[in-house]
Amino acid sequence: MVIDTDEILTNGHEGMLHDHVRNRCYKRAINNAVKEIHARGQSVRVLDIGTGTGLLAIFAYQAGAEEVTACDYSETMIIVAQQIANINGAVITLINGSSTSLHTTHPHLIGYFNLIISEIYDSPLVGEGCLDTYRHALTYLAAPDCIMVPEQATLYLQPFSCPSLNGYYRTTEGDSVVCTNLVQPWEIHTERMDDLEMLGEVLTVREWRWSMEGMEEGWEGDSGVISLPTNASGVLIWWSSTLFGPGTTISIAPPKLGSKSDHQYQGFREHWMPLLYFLCDEVKKITVSVIELEISINPVQACSTCIVGMDYLPLLPRFLGLANDSQLQQLYKAGPPDSKHIPCFSSSHISSLDYYNHFPSPTTAATSTTVSPPVPTTPTSVDLYLCAVECPQLHRTTIPPSTVEGVDVRPFTNLVKQYHGELRGREALNSIHLWEYKHTILSGKIRLTPLEKNGSKSVSLEIKEDGIITNLLVIPGFWFENNTAPQQPVFLEDRYYSKVDCWTVIEPKKVTKGDEIRVRCGVGEEEINLSIVDNLSNQPGYS
Repeated sequence: MVIDTDEILTNGHEGMLHDHVRNRCYKRAINNAVKEIHARGQSVRVLDIGTGTGLLAIFAYQAGAEEVTACDYSETMIIVAQQIANINGAVITLINGSSTSLHTTHPHLIGYFNLIISEIYDSPLVGEGCLDTYRHALTYLAAPDCIMVPEQATLYLQPFSCPSLNGYYRTTEGDSVVCTNLVQPWEIHTERMDDLEMLGEVLTVREWRWSMEGMEEGWEGDSGVISLPTNASGVLIWWSSTLFGPGTTISIAPPKLGSKSDHQYQGFREHWMPLLYFLCDEVKKITVSVIELEISINPVQACSTCIVGMDYLPLLPRFLGLANDSQLQQLYKAGPPDSKHIPCFSSSHISSLDYYNHFPSPTTAATSTTVSPPVPTTPTSVDLYLCAVECPQLHRTTIPPSTVEGVDVRPFTNLVKQYHGELRGREALNSIHLWEYKHTILSGKIRLTPLEKNGSKSVSLEIKEDGIITNLLVIPGFWFENNTAPQQPVFLEDRYYSKVDCWTVIEPKKVTKGDEIRVRCGVGEEEINLSIVDNLSNQPGYS
């Protein structure tokens, strides 16, 4: 078997390994379950479904389980899990394959396990197939008295008001209003939405018991009709799940639920987020459907002007956010007469290098060559700017820790660092909504452009604040010229609809105000590669 490093970096294990609440709850729940089965006078036979790094299977072994079997469809993760099990002295039988195939590929396992553990939730809870996986496990693999970890889950809903988001689901065109019921969710961090207000009480939409009895009750279907306040911008949906026993409840509740709520906010997470559904002003009654892999919102009566059923519906809020950006609209209007407007943002995010390649240099008169005769464009040009930031939340989403609840996971951590640092020769790249993350800008913005394809250059950043550099950002600066004088570049990184390119510094660097650091910028065909070349002090174990 061969390790596919690209596959490792798309599974989101980094953030999960940093989720202390999640990991502690699982360790406590598995200990509780093993003790209960031993109290029955039985040996513990464990199946870990979707084992990933093998962390939960190792928890079970350390808790005293006599037999631990773990499966994963990813050949790569099976290799990594075996390495981590070996370094921790855990004896685990690892199977490369889906749990839903075990009854045919390993028929001796039918009805064998008295403890089945898994973590196959996503933000909508059901999107990774937990319903079908649990049905199969209970039907084919579980012993009659099997304990399931997790043992239950609950789905919640609460209406919200957020004036700054109103422009993301409706816009005025002449005398008509175009809006959308966003029946597909926007996964988003709500921590930094200052004007987000939760309305009314938290409503329970559906409860699941992951047991034979619960399966017989039914896990899918529609909720009853839910009435919304008149000032609701939409609804937030989230879940909680009790793993097994007291003190083992995981919740992805947003932070602003009001003093009357007993739902505890458990901290910032990248791998699980509440689901935000926009609803227009005319929709005041909804139902919630759970069907196989998705949770959907269904207006009882749709708005007369809603755009629904279109392929680009999940992207529409980004388009409308751009259309309602008053600052941009004023800049467009101030451009040259009869100029062709070029959108500053694509809702299916384009990289900083794409921006640069699609706009002319600021020193060259900007014209559109797609029409004849050529006409001026607005914006006239774009430059790319580099800055350094400190953002632990972002760093944790890319670089995993070395240990988790006493388990050594360095084989996985070292593999991730090696892939980014040695094989790719740069810091780790991602595109993000910067406003979602608590961060400190440590340097001024320095212009990177002009850039040449397949070339490289070094630039110096002057540090304005003491801190630790965890990330480098490349931010497009758009130039709008009116008929009299050029303006300052316009930066959009604080807009809800805008994304920036972000490089995670593999080994964070400590800096002091007044320092200058050198950053190497390499330009490929499709992306920019950044790496800090100064010999700065690393911050080992920064998490």
